[in-house]
Amino acid sequence: MARSNDPFCDKDSWGEERKSPMEKAHGQRRSFYSKDTYDLDYKFPFGWKELWGIAYRTDYDLKQHAKYSGQILEYTDPYTGKRFVPHVIEPAVGVNRLFLISLLDAYTEDGDRVVLKLNPKIAPYKVAVFPLLANKPELAAKSPRNLSNFEERLRCNLGR
Repeated sequence: MARSNDPFCDKDSWGEERKSPMEKAHGQRRSFYSKDTYDLDYKFPFGWKELWGIAYRTDYDLKQHAKYSGQILEYTDPYTGKRFVPHVIEPAVGVNRLFLISLLDAYTEDGDRVVLKLNPKIAPYKVAVFPLLANKPELAAKSPRNLSNFEERLRCNLGR
């Protein structure tokens, strides 16, 4: 169960029009080895695509591995002594997809400007001070002074 402060599971973190509820996968969307699969789809700019999949793969993977490796991949229940091949549940989500939807949801056009409005829950830094042009010494010289001003106002040490 997701915690309420998890930015990827918090319903307010994504636009409601961009995500679908978890749906049972049928036909081509379900792999042959999966007994049951559920998908969470997301509306990307190029259309609805799977964001997250959860597949109940039964004992297929471990039986196949045991068959071709010659290894015994059984578990023995310590209470009953019964031996069995464990079943596998595959939660399939990639950091790349989560990162992409974070960027897509944060991308905003404001007039002739493009703005990245990252959700504060996932923003790694609250303040960044750096020169816009490192090859302009007069601008680069202002960064340490601006950093000192922030530190004084916030009564803290930044970036140390």
